[in-house]
Amino acid sequence: MVLLDAMMSGMDGFTCCTELHKLLGGNSPPVLMITVLDDQASVDLAFQVGATDYVTKPIH
Repeated sequence: MVLLDAMMSGMDGFTCCTELHKLLGGNSPPVLMITVLDDQASVDLAFQVGATDYVTKPIH
């Protein structure tokens, strides 16, 4: 499993997820986005780029 934050320096989590799926194709591990972004557009984008699930921070 890969844990990604949507807001990272250099490359955001959405781009990273896209690149991961390009590199590994059907062999990609599950991707869990854990981020402070809770707007619907970010949630939708995460699933569009191949995230398995989306969790907002803080996690209690």
